[in-house]
Amino acid sequence: MKLGTSLRVRLVKAVDLMLAPLLMVMHHQKDSPPVNPKKHLSASYSSLSSTSWHGTLPSPRSQRPLRLITSLDETASRLDRLNLSDSGSSVSSQGATTATADLDLFLLTDSTLFYQLLQAASLNEKIAGTKELKSPVNGDTKPKRKKSHERLIMVRGQLYNQLSADIQSNKSLEKRFYLVQELSTAASNDMNIKKYFWKDLDLCTALVEDLGKYRLGTGENNRADEIEYLIQLESCLSEMFRESEHLSQRAHLLTANSFVVLRLLLENISSAPSLPTHLTSDAEVEDLCTELLDTTTKLLFEVLLAVSEHPTFGTELSVSRVVSFLEPCFSTFGPVYSSMIERGLFLISRTGAASTTLLLYCVFYVVEVLCRNSAVCRRLLISSHLEDIRYYCANPELKIARFSPLQGLTIERVQKLLQIIS
Repeated sequence: MKLGTSLRVRLVKAVDLMLAPLLMVMHHQKDSPPVNPKKHLSASYSSLSSTSWHGTLPSPRSQRPLRLITSLDETASRLDRLNLSDSGSSVSSQGATTATADLDLFLLTDSTLFYQLLQAASLNEKIAGTKELKSPVNGDTKPKRKKSHERLIMVRGQLYNQLSADIQSNKSLEKRFYLVQELSTAASNDMNIKKYFWKDLDLCTALVEDLGKYRLGTGENNRADEIEYLIQLESCLSEMFRESEHLSQRAHLLTANSFVVLRLLLENISSAPSLPTHLTSDAEVEDLCTELLDTTTKLLFEVLLAVSEHPTFGTELSVSRVVSFLEPCFSTFGPVYSSMIERGLFLISRTGAASTTLLLYCVFYVVEVLCRNSAVCRRLLISSHLEDIRYYCANPELKIARFSPLQGLTIERVQKLLQIIS
């Protein structure tokens, strides 16, 4: 391929041409109105994690749809026809002056960091959109007084350190519940809290240890209160994972000291809470245990998501690593995994229920990923739930809320599960 020397083509990643998945996300729809480039996008401390791809970003000069160039040969032929000379400009046979230009070609593969972050941003936006379907509208429109950025950082750090110390030192279950709730609320509103948390090995370890302590029961508190605290703990940890794929501190903490925190986390969520005999038929406790199963599913979803689809910080974190930590605990995790499957089948039987779309996606993500990567989980699913899955999961496109941003991804997970067991 011979190119004009003034046209400098830099191939950043030439393993394979993977522009198609990216451009398909941003494909132009002829019948849809053009996207307003001035439309406000939801802000986030990670510019990629808040990007919403809803259509082709229009050029200021043109509304023409993007056209995918499908091969390097076609690219070469197009560049050859430009016939640029070695000088900064040239004069054609008709006397018109043509200017040279630099052309940068970026070829993305599924292992490219930028492509992985785009995938994460797209999923984060769909999950956020699903949450907004059932979130109340905030009526507070009063302008807020701006504060000094440096002052804000200093005060935020001091408040976090105080909150972290209070959680670790306080022994009262009620006070720990409200302190962890405060931490979770702060993290959902400020990405910097997640940065502080993933640097705080002591607090992270304390919360993970509480998962094991209160799952077994201490005998010192009302058992229903302890289960409520477990629900709050898992919700807080899930929030810390949410949209934090760009934080290197997260991977560093999870892999530190031979994965001690990750191993302990998986061990402590791999069993159902122990209940005294007189509480096994209590309706309130049963509802709390179902809610705990849902938060456990969401937390395991965040862990698997962190190590599977977005391995942006090396290969030490992987699904096989998670499976290797779970399988030794299968005597206790087996019933939990079976309950997750039954919960997913119950949710999908409630055709079109938008309020459960996010949970439904998390359930089938966890069930499908573990079934695909763990022979033990696959045997359990086939031996105990095969017929039910085939019955309830038939035609999933008719059973998932059509207006949910997660509809397509949920259908994809259900279909992948059906392929595994077919």
